[in-house]
Amino acid sequence: MENKEMQELLKKLKAAKSAQELMEMAKAQGTEIAADIAEELFTMLNAEEELSDEDMEKIAGGDEVPEPTYDIVSLGGGLWRIIKRK
Repeated sequence: MENKEMQELLKKLKAAKSAQELMEMAKAQGTEIAADIAEELFTMLNAEEELSDEDMEKIAGGDEVPEPTYDIVSLGGGLWRIIKRK
């Protein structure tokens, strides 16, 4: 995922008011996020300090995310899809 796309996605995700809203955003894109993953993501997105490189990798679907892991894919036109890795 390109830096510009990542920044756009982070802006949309940071706008969520709760972990539940993150789960609803994912569901609207045709996928599901487990509640514990959504809660961890929500906590990271709302931390006062800037996100670390490690946290950015977790959000982007890097290897540090416990199974199951997810990929975030741009569908174009500002639409995103979160896909569970197999």
